[in-house]
Amino acid sequence: MVLCLHYTYSMLADKPLYTAKHRATFAQTMNLVIAVLFAGLGLAGQNALLVLIGVVVALIVLYTRHAGYDIYPDRLVLRYVLPRRKVIPLKSIEDARVYGMTFGGQAVALRQKGAMGMLLRPADPEAFVSQLNAARAKAT
Repeated sequence: MVLCLHYTYSMLADKPLYTAKHRATFAQTMNLVIAVLFAGLGLAGQNALLVLIGVVVALIVLYTRHAGYDIYPDRLVLRYVLPRRKVIPLKSIEDARVYGMTFGGQAVALRQKGAMGMLLRPADPEAFVSQLNAARAKAT
């Protein structure tokens, strides 16, 4: 138990090597606008179902939307809009590359060992990949 608390404290105490903000796409922004619109129309028309749909969609969008990315010496932390974080050990990352997206600029494709890949959209994808690969090289 003490070891767990110490590890958690050390995770909170150290500073990230690199921090990047998330770059939202037009579709992500529109999802939230549509959810608020549904809730507003439901309130105006006194329709509880529209309010419920709007609130649920807004919570799902906020729960799954990245807010930023922090690179530490031993892990990558994905921060979400709602109070939630996902920690990915750097040793579990196989590859990180910048890819051009058809609609929406560039994204970082992250491939993990034994897990599904994911797309990240930092504000500066090239700098993010450079910093992430440098941290991965030091971690191994």
